[in-house]
Amino acid sequence: MSLMNYILEHYIMLTELIGLWALLILGVHLPKKTIKSTRITIILIVLESITWSLEEWTEYHDNFVLMRFLLSSCVYCLHPIITYAMMETVAPLKKKSKILLIPLLIYVPVIFTSQWTHWIFYITSDNHWSGNGRFLSWMPYYVFIIYALIFIVLFIKKYIKYNIGTVMGVVYIVVVALCGVLINVINEMDTDYANLFASVIVLYYLFLYTHLSKTDALTGLFNRQSFYHDTGSIRKNPSAVCSIDMNDLKWINDNKGHEAGDTALRSVADCISRDKVVRKVAYRVGGDEFMILYYETNEDGVKADVARMRDNLSKTSYTCAFGYCMISGDVDCENALLEADKAMYTNKSEMKRAVLAAGGKLHRRADD
Repeated sequence: MSLMNYILEHYIMLTELIGLWALLILGVHLPKKTIKSTRITIILIVLESITWSLEEWTEYHDNFVLMRFLLSSCVYCLHPIITYAMMETVAPLKKKSKILLIPLLIYVPVIFTSQWTHWIFYITSDNHWSGNGRFLSWMPYYVFIIYALIFIVLFIKKYIKYNIGTVMGVVYIVVVALCGVLINVINEMDTDYANLFASVIVLYYLFLYTHLSKTDALTGLFNRQSFYHDTGSIRKNPSAVCSIDMNDLKWINDNKGHEAGDTALRSVADCISRDKVVRKVAYRVGGDEFMILYYETNEDGVKADVARMRDNLSKTSYTCAFGYCMISGDVDCENALLEADKAMYTNKSEMKRAVLAAGGKLHRRADD
């Protein structure tokens, strides 16, 4: 195997990964952990492709039996390891979630001792691959598929607060990749999955950058651009709109600093988007301004949701003014936005009169 042959065989994959690495340098809105995990994933994918090519080369040299076994073991182990690294890219795992490493810790020594135990596979003296029974021979694929399914679950858990289209975007990418693996396994085709991994990670980043263009970097809610796109879309018919304005953000910024203000905004965003009892989408449309679009929800459902959001806020040091308006045949979305804003400002005025009459602030300071 020559270097030129390797480059030519993996030219598209290498081009994709080099391009992705360059994008990571420009990815100013991406968390450092995400960038680090992605770089590790890229390195692992390239390592897997090199290892695969070397293993393929040793297949035609009878005096490299042990080397072929070690290279094959590396390839089998790299597949779930790459999938685990991709999990860290999508949703960095907490310390307690490191339990997901346990299958790998068991699987790796089993694979690397299989030449002598014959539990999974081994290379015969005449340099032929041999498996010990159909079920155990497929163990590398079982482990890989298990990690891929965990990947899907973690992704859905992270993005479930967004609309279903957002979730299905990457689920589609992973499911199609899994189908590709299953087709190769069922047909007993020996294939290098480095190209598949590279396509998945590149497609995920295409999704991620598209998603970031629609979301607010600070709160994770959808942004102003998304809000006006959704209210103007003929394919989406909201049943109600809710206008929300946080109280005393300027006071927090001036007295406690902008970091405290950012913390406050993130807390408010969590309080208004946490519950999924009704179908809704939350947006941050300005500094301290939020909007919610409700779908297939009647007025009682909207009232109940506003009450839940107020209850969530009551457990924090922050308050918000709320106003909503139902969208019907007589009230279109544009007019509903105006009526919701009016109701919100009315609510804000009532809150100011009540609190200022008591000599306090709308922002209930935890240290007061």
